[in-house]
Amino acid sequence: KASQGLIVHEKLDNLITPAQSTVTRTVCLCCCIPRGTCTIHAGFDKNSYAPGEVAQIVARIQNDSKSDVKNMNVHLVRYITLRSKHGHTKTLVDRVAAAKYDGVPAQTVKDMHLPLPLPNDLKPSTGGKCVECKYHLDVECGISMAPDIQTAIQTTIYAPQPPTWGSQAF
Repeated sequence: KASQGLIVHEKLDNLITPAQSTVTRTVCLCCCIPRGTCTIHAGFDKNSYAPGEVAQIVARIQNDSKSDVKNMNVHLVRYITLRSKHGHTKTLVDRVAAAKYDGVPAQTVKDMHLPLPLPNDLKPSTGGKCVECKYHLDVECGISMAPDIQTAIQTTIYAPQPPTWGSQAF
C-alpha cells in the first residue's frame, strides 16, 4: 500500500495591487485627557504576498498631539476560524511577524519606510467552509499612557506557485 501527499493551491481571486489605509485618532492621556490628534497614512506595496517576501510599507505619521509616539510597530496577524457542522466557531489569533521602528516626536510629521520580512513557513490564506485563514497587516503608533493608534489592511498570503503552473494537462 502506498500513499502520496497532495497539495491543493487555492486560486488567487484578487489582483495583486498596491493598497493604502489612513486613520486619524485623538490621543487621550489615561483614556480621558485629550492631547491632540495623530494621523497614520500607510501605503503598502501590494495586497498579497508569498511566504518569505518582504512587505514594503511607507507611512506618513502626522503627530499633532502633545505626546510623543514612542515607537512604530508593524505586524502581520493571522486569524484562523474553525467551524463545526453544528454552527460552533472558534477563532485563533496570532501575530506571525513583527517589526519595531523609532517613534515620532510630538508636533512632528515624519515619513517612514517600515519593511516587514514575512516568515518562510506561512500557511496560505483560505476561505473554506470548515477552516478559514485570513491575514491583515497592522501599522501602529505606540504612545505612552494612551491607547495605541493603528491602521490595517486585509492581505492575502498565497502559496508559492509551482514553476510549471498552468502547463500540466490533467
